[in-house]
Amino acid sequence: MSFVHPILLWAGLASIAIPIAIHLLMSQRRRPVEWGAMRFLIEAYRKQKQRLRVEQLLLLLARCLLLAALAAALGRPMLESAGLLAGGAGRTVYILLDDSVASGVVREGSGESALAEHKRRALEIVSSLGPSDRAGLILLGGPARAVVSPASPDLAAVRRLIEEASSTDAAADLAGALEAAGAALGASDEERSRPASVVVLSDFTVGSADVSRPLPAALGELPGVRVLASRPAEAGSAGVVNVQVTAIEPLRPVVLTGGVAEEQRLGEREQVRVVLRRTGPGVAEGGVTSLRVRGAEAGAPIEGSLGSQASVRWQPGQAEATVSVQVDPVSAGGEGAASMILTAEIDRDALAADNVHRRVVGVRDALRVGVIARGRFGSEGGITALSAADWIRLALRPTAGTPIEVVDIEPAALDGAALAGLEAAFAPAPDLLRDEDWTRLARFVEGGGLLVVSPPADASVHLWSDGMIRALGLPWRVAREARTIEGGVGVDEASVEASGLLSLIAAELPSLARPVSVFRQLGAESIEAPGRVLLGLRDGSALAVAVSGAERALEGAGSGGSGGAGGSRGGERGAGRGLVVYLTSAPVLSWTDLPAKPLMVPLVQELVRQGAGAAAGSSSGLAGRPVEAPARSRLLRPVGEGAEIVVGDGGVTAEAVRRAGVWLATDESGRARGVVTVNADADGARTGVQDPGAVGAWLRGAMGEAAGEMAGGTADERLAWLDDAQPTAGLSGREGGSPLALPLLIAAAVLAVAELVMARFFSHAWREA
Repeated sequence: MSFVHPILLWAGLASIAIPIAIHLLMSQRRRPVEWGAMRFLIEAYRKQKQRLRVEQLLLLLARCLLLAALAAALGRPMLESAGLLAGGAGRTVYILLDDSVASGVVREGSGESALAEHKRRALEIVSSLGPSDRAGLILLGGPARAVVSPASPDLAAVRRLIEEASSTDAAADLAGALEAAGAALGASDEERSRPASVVVLSDFTVGSADVSRPLPAALGELPGVRVLASRPAEAGSAGVVNVQVTAIEPLRPVVLTGGVAEEQRLGEREQVRVVLRRTGPGVAEGGVTSLRVRGAEAGAPIEGSLGSQASVRWQPGQAEATVSVQVDPVSAGGEGAASMILTAEIDRDALAADNVHRRVVGVRDALRVGVIARGRFGSEGGITALSAADWIRLALRPTAGTPIEVVDIEPAALDGAALAGLEAAFAPAPDLLRDEDWTRLARFVEGGGLLVVSPPADASVHLWSDGMIRALGLPWRVAREARTIEGGVGVDEASVEASGLLSLIAAELPSLARPVSVFRQLGAESIEAPGRVLLGLRDGSALAVAVSGAERALEGAGSGGSGGAGGSRGGERGAGRGLVVYLTSAPVLSWTDLPAKPLMVPLVQELVRQGAGAAAGSSSGLAGRPVEAPARSRLLRPVGEGAEIVVGDGGVTAEAVRRAGVWLATDESGRARGVVTVNADADGARTGVQDPGAVGAWLRGAMGEAAGEMAGGTADERLAWLDDAQPTAGLSGREGGSPLALPLLIAAAVLAVAELVMARFFSHAWREA
């Protein structure tokens, strides 16, 4: 047994000495003085002596017990902690604290953040709990994390953790937090028997509460649990206008400098597109936002780099704007490769976290592209005798100044060393590749390489595709025999994706594609997601199909992936690197006149330049999610403050990154492998306000109840809004305190009445009638 106030207990027990001292003092012998009738009184006293002694002892015992009961009541015993009192358990309160990116919004007028207000309420709730109560703490910044779970009776530690909470740059994960709370509350019969409340402290803005996505019924099997939630933010309080930088997109993911010195490239600036968005009630009004875009080499200070400035004048009701600016690229450096960090920044507003957006762009002197084909000697036969490899070499390097280095690779000599250092590889003679060669190419793709395959021009039956599909896990089939198209079929210029690899030539494609015809084709059949058509023919078939590691990762996350070569989507291929492109017509004049037409060079150049950047994978992540790291990375070291992050075997971080910033990726030996940037989740930072009824119906889904409007201030049996004046009102169960304090006070009152009656009776102050 323990006591909340042991000092009061011992002080009260010490007061028991008072009636004992009085009793002893009253019992002291006095010198008798005899007088006439004394003999008769002494005789009467001797007859009643035994009874009087018992009466005095009973009175002494009652007085001592009275003081002991009062002392124990003031000391507040905790018998339930020792398991001595059945049914005496206190309350369990789980606090779900919104520390997401939306919690960083600054209130108008007060100047404090939403998180500061949520923390103040949380501290009031914890302070109201008694010693028999328990508190748990779950933070909503995605993915939600249970900081204190199961609930702890150490309320001081919970208060300290609440005070230390700070805003993350990730979106709120209320679904995950409710599931964690539900699992903890239903973990045991003891937890189920305790009165419990789940307190959600959030503004429930559009970014922090997506009411269009139902919550899991995490509390549906816990009917005794109540949910208390802070009232959704209203326009004019937390519902402020917020301008965000949602994207920064360079014209090309890789900048090719061609080995030209930086001072010789002045004026050759890179075009960058920046996307801004406004959220919140203030969108109905106009305004002006200043934008600054800078490019700096990884590790160099952004402040000292050259940049561009622009202004956006918002029209009333305008929610999105796109700005194009130009920045100076950095030099590729001595090793011929570098990374440039593009940074877009806007004026400071009510929410600062989404005012900065960063993007990593690769910088190369030249791209190294391998052509896997047998060497050919001599030039007899003219243009009609050129092989597919010849046409590809010409398209890759049409002029001496083209920043692409072509590397010839004999199929028999294909190994890891031959592929090392390449950004892309063409396989125009895939029938010469063995199964082990396809396995090597699969590793090359998984490491961030681009592979372009086209059918062999001279084969009649194409069995080679089995090894390719098996090793690369392609989401399509390849026909066994090529089909001949009488009269040829033209290219469908409308089939180019607006945001795909060929988007930069989409405007010129109608004039470039018009003279092109395809006479023979080894088609791709049964194209399934995540495969997609890059360029189609007018008869509806595909001329070029592709699948990227990023698309494969998304598909694997949705389906889980299983079996075969494609079943590793959740592993190495889940890292989001690599790109495979299949051309259904061999680039030779006997199959298509494309090699001799103006489309050939821009088609190959865009496939290589855009494809190599896409294959290398994104080095920019989103807060609240695992981040993809450069190939062979094992650790991310923060540039500035922050903790190091371990990179898993799949090429992504072992845990979600909740803070925006810049990280240097290193391998096991500590060698730098690249740079990774993480940006705030702009979707989670939308500050638009929501109707309390819609939010209440959404929250009710967590209890497995049918959606229905919750009136603005009316509470139902299991869901209620917190009272701003009394946030502790409405918590489930008895008030905090010792379950024996009231019984002991009642016992003390009974003893006081008994002592009074006995003292009156033993004094013989009345006579029987």
